[in-house]
Parts: sequence; C-alpha cells; structure tokens
Amino acid sequence: MIYDDNKNILFGLDCSAKAIRKASELMNGVFLFVHDITLPFFQDNTIQYAFCLEALEHIADYRTALHNMFVSLKSKGVALFTVPNGERDGDCPGHVNHWTLDQFTDLMRQYGEAKVSYFRDGANLLAIVVKR
Repeated sequence: MIYDDNKNILFGLDCSAKAIRKASELMNGVFLFVHDITLPFFQDNTIQYAFCLEALEHIADYRTALHNMFVSLKSKGVALFTVPNGERDGDCPGHVNHWTLDQFTDLMRQYGEAKVSYFRDGANLLAIVVKR
C-alpha cells in the first residue's frame, strides 16, 4: 500500500488481478490497481510512505522494483519491507530471492537509513528505510 501524503489517499498495487479483486472487497476507499512494480508507477518524490510486504522475494528484477519505489518516495519518505528470512526460507515455491539479515540490511542501506530486524520469531525480516 502506498500513502499519498498530499491528498491522504491510500493506493494498493499488486501484479495479480485476483488479489486486487479480493482486496477491493475488503478495503473500502482504497484505490487498488494491477501493476508491475518493475515499471514506474508514481511521479518522482510524491509518496511519503510505501509498504512492500512479502513481495520482493517473488520479483526477479527486485532492484528495478526498489529503484521505482525509492524514486517515488519524497526525501525523508519512509518505506517498510518484509521478506522471509533467507536462513529459513529454503526452497519455497515462487521465491526467486533469498536474503539473510546481513544481506537484506546491506541492500536496504543502498537506499537510505535502514533498520532491519527479525520478526515473527525470526521467520521474517522487517526493514524500515528512510530515504536520503
């Protein structure tokens, strides 16, 4: 979900039309649409908050997806990410990327001030990144 600070509008993106249909049944007042986040999706420096939950591990071109998210974020904008802990994830179907805590911390620090930690009893990694 992405929060547009200027208009206080919530946006939701997913590559699955089925997921968008289900979410639209549950989330009134949120603008939901199918989109591939490896393609640009908002104007530069327009978003205050971005959330990418349990998605990056499925995206082969995750660096382009991250680039697009951070280009859209305002300076000092905040992005929150969750991914499975690569030390535990194994061969989960559909997961094309796996990161350890150190690897994910290094990746997130390329985009800003990052705090990365374990959560859900160490099964997942949580990153909060403030854009430079």
